[in-house]
Formats: sequence, C-alpha cells, structure tokens
Amino acid sequence: MVKRSEDHKKPPADENAVLLFLGLATRAGKTVSGYDAVQQAVFAGAAHLVLVAADASEGTANKARIVSEEYEVPFFRFATKDKLGKYLGKEERAVAAVLDEGFAKRLIQMIGECSEVTVGENIDRESEEAINRRKK
Repeated sequence: MVKRSEDHKKPPADENAVLLFLGLATRAGKTVSGYDAVQQAVFAGAAHLVLVAADASEGTANKARIVSEEYEVPFFRFATKDKLGKYLGKEERAVAAVLDEGFAKRLIQMIGECSEVTVGENIDRESEEAINRRKK
C-alpha cells in the first residue's frame, strides 16, 4: 500500500487544464457562447460565470463586464478567442458563460490558481462571494 505524504498538494492549474475543464462543461451542455446568448443567460439568472477572451475587443469586454457586475455574476478575461472557441467546440468565441454552479465554482478555483490570469486580486474569494450572494 502506498502512503501519500501529508504535504502532497495538487499542482496549480494552468491555462490548458482550465480550458479542458471548460470543454467538459461544454460537453455536459452547461455552457453558452456568443455575446447575445451569454447576455440572455445572465438576464435569466442561469449564468454562474462569464468568461471573455483576453484578446476580445474592449467594447465587448466592457459590455460583458457591466452586465456581469449588474447581475453579480463572476467575470474573468481568460485565454484567447481561438482557444475559447476550440474548447467550446466552435470557431473563435470572445464570450462564454457557464450555466452550472458546480462547474463554475471549480473553474473559478482553477482560474484563481492559474498564473496566466492577471485580472483582479483575490480571485477565488471575490468570485465565491459573488456566487454566494446570488444564492440569497
């Protein structure tokens, strides 16, 4: 029997791990993409996380951020349009939303561990608080 060291920790997530998990959420039917679909999901209270590609236009990013903040949905700029699209099973995508709370929480945790993300501080805590506020 192999004993695990008490000090053994999972390595922090990288961009590829986050994208693979986003792909899993997509295969489970728990994502939407494209600004209009994301906006509708946010308005309906179905979105638990909004992702905007780092290379999306500032106009698109600002529109998504404003809607996300207004409805208290966690928002991150992450990856590129090409990568988001690839893992969402589409062509380039600038905006996506995760519709399942469990997938969203895990993605937020993974994004918080990811060194490729440069948006905001205390990503895990702030995003977790936003999800909990929505439950009330």
